[in-house]
Amino acid sequence: MIRKSFRALSINSIGKIVVIVVSVSMVATAMNPEWMAGGEAGQYQNIDSATFNAQVDTLVDTLNSGKSSPKQKHSAQYELGELYYSTGDLNQALAYWSGMATTYAELSATLDSASAEYLVDDGAFMTLVVRRDLNETQQAYDGIAGFRQAFPNSNRIPESYYFEAGLLATLGQPNDAITAYQFVVTTYPTTEFAGPSLFEVGQLHLAGDQREDAKTAFRSVIQNYPNSTVFRPALATLNNVLTIDAIGGCCSGNCCHGGGGGVTPGVVNEVLVNLNSLLGGGSDQYLLNGGVASARLIDFADFCHRPIDPIGIGDVGLYGGLVEGMASADPNAPETTEVRFIYGKHLFATDEGAGIAEIRSAIGVAVATSESDLEFDGRHLLIRLLASSENFPLAGDEIEIALASIADPAKESELLLEKGFHLWRLGDQDGAIEVFDAVSTNLASGFERRISALNFIADLYDEMGDRDLADSTRQKASQMSAPTWNHLGNNTIVP
Repeated sequence: MIRKSFRALSINSIGKIVVIVVSVSMVATAMNPEWMAGGEAGQYQNIDSATFNAQVDTLVDTLNSGKSSPKQKHSAQYELGELYYSTGDLNQALAYWSGMATTYAELSATLDSASAEYLVDDGAFMTLVVRRDLNETQQAYDGIAGFRQAFPNSNRIPESYYFEAGLLATLGQPNDAITAYQFVVTTYPTTEFAGPSLFEVGQLHLAGDQREDAKTAFRSVIQNYPNSTVFRPALATLNNVLTIDAIGGCCSGNCCHGGGGGVTPGVVNEVLVNLNSLLGGGSDQYLLNGGVASARLIDFADFCHRPIDPIGIGDVGLYGGLVEGMASADPNAPETTEVRFIYGKHLFATDEGAGIAEIRSAIGVAVATSESDLEFDGRHLLIRLLASSENFPLAGDEIEIALASIADPAKESELLLEKGFHLWRLGDQDGAIEVFDAVSTNLASGFERRISALNFIADLYDEMGDRDLADSTRQKASQMSAPTWNHLGNNTIVP
């Protein structure tokens, strides 16, 4: 499953910025990940057409030759199924694999069982896999019991239980699927399907919003199956879940003053341990997914000024190393760009020039890859950093650059609010009022920004000594935020 992540920038009283996760993305997996039952693309994956045709001709000749042994015929028939399956021709693959049962019936009367059964169980199992891939889920599920009865000693038996659990999940029976996956873990704990079964248990718990059970499953994968194909997906997914559970609700309240949400030393340390495992295991999509979640949480922990030991929260090198690893996976990935923004922010605290350069470089990547939301995040971040520094007059130039490059009306209004604050700080009260007024009268700004703009105008009038205008402006803001009944009978907010 894939859920998009949404970011919001927040700033504290001294101008320090943190990326807050509103809804953390779960790790995106392929439609048929490498741990899915029956992944038989095998040696023929990405085969070119000339080689494909030559292989088919050779195997068909073997299948039809009177000189071929039963084993050779069965092998040719099975490989033909593999060839067609690898190219996506499921019906042709089904024809060859399902036909092996007929071949077995014809040969078993005259040949010893060891020769006759060669690969037939594999063909029978892959017939069920193709049924699944053809969206004939119920038919695939109904065939499992018959497969086990016909081939009780097949090495595919553990896989058949894993396969069955996946079908139950597809059929909308998550509780039965969890039970089936757990059966694989307890009955076949040393097989290649135990780790993936635990991972799928975690995913099903996550889908059912049973988040603590999901974490337990992912932790079990990490602890017990470090060599499994799902070890890295489990690390990345767990870090995503830990992040959203720790700070996901912080946009609705101040987590840093009076609670801090779930951003505890234990959570941060667990995320860092998982992150180190991701960094040490290679550069891939899982490092990107787990890395950005980790950076968000660590950055937020630093923002909250929590005493996290023994790791060095706020250590610029921590973010720099993460950027380097993620850039090895994909320097243009949105996850890498976001972490570069966080890295640039921390660089800015000790070396403003280096921080600005890093953020501007990352903005360039966002522009080149058409990541408009990230471009806005980066430009907004740079504006706020400059506004909070001794060089705050430079923020004005960045605001104008951003306004010239951002087309979204809501984002433009956010930048205009920054421009109003900037003019206000420069002492241009009339200019600030004019900008805030433009936001308050623009429907595209959204109610919250329009109301905020009016309240800022009221504050400016107070500062200028015009109490009457200040009170009338605040009254206007209050009326704008009050719900009323329109002519359609809907309870709406009238501008």
